Amino acid sequence: MRLLKIAGLALLLAGAVSACSDREPAGQGGDEPISATPAPPSVSDRSLLHEARLDAASARRLNVDPLKVELVSLRHAGWDGCLGVASPGTPCREIFVAGYIAVFRAGDREVRYHIGLGRFIGPVDPAKATVSDGSPVPPEMQTDFNAVLALYARYDFTLRTKQSISSNVTQAILPVAFPDACLGWERPGAMCALVVTPGAIVLLRTPGDKTYRYHVSASGIIATDFTPGAASVEPPAALLDLQRRLREDVAARTGVATEKVSLYSFREVTWPNGCLGVELPGAVCTQALVDGFLATLSDGTGAEYRYHGAGDHFIAASFEQGARLADPLPREP
Repeated sequence: MRLLKIAGLALLLAGAVSACSDREPAGQGGDEPISATPAPPSVSDRSLLHEARLDAASARRLNVDPLKVELVSLRHAGWDGCLGVASPGTPCREIFVAGYIAVFRAGDREVRYHIGLGRFIGPVDPAKATVSDGSPVPPEMQTDFNAVLALYARYDFTLRTKQSISSNVTQAILPVAFPDACLGWERPGAMCALVVTPGAIVLLRTPGDKTYRYHVSASGIIATDFTPGAASVEPPAALLDLQRRLREDVAARTGVATEKVSLYSFREVTWPNGCLGVELPGAVCTQALVDGFLATLSDGTGAEYRYHGAGDHFIAASFEQGARLADPLPREP
């Protein structure tokens, strides 16, 4: 009942609680003109999901190599300021936090973490605190799991290669519907439930122009270059070409090399009109809903740039001087 009473407050605080994902999106709400100058918003390479994995692997938890800790599932969850873990005598902020639950496994042991408001709590132990599974999260406040998992994949790669996070960039985040629970990766002897599983193919690029491929979803990740098997799903060629052009556009506008430009998020969205959420003074927008995408990229300096588009057409939204940027309409997952 407590959460239901603050449901109205939740919607008003949507922008304030956006930090409950691993990255804080910039330019939300469209209330002020957004420009790439003089100082664009910045991105962060911090991954709370990766930090939770390291915590789970630590000597005081599972005491295993982090690579032995497997991500089992992610699930959206809404809580108050205690993130669904309330200890006796501990006050909880009366806000609605749109976060998520992450479950990891090592061998036959599982641990659960609650992530939101720029922090994580875990492993969650019902014997030590009152634990809540949370309430439903409105679509417009849900964490972009593909973006979270793309960054998580970059850190997974660092664990496997002993390289720093700066040694790789995200070349592509390609939303796909995997045909099975094995995420489109057929492993020798593995039985895959034939259930369509939404997720993404993530491509990482390293110096020397070598590309590594991950299959990711809310039910886990597969580092395909380090896992025996074969792909039953290939990256959509048109979408791969589009994301290449987005990276090249950022490079051309900022003067950095394309190989230093990283894709941080790519979401399929619905725009409220033909202006695709980029409203310039005096512009006339067709009043029809348009299915398209919202992407954020960085030029390697930490600056974030936002691109709006539909089909193979895109607008470099952050570079449109004086434009008012609107968010896409909420879309059910």
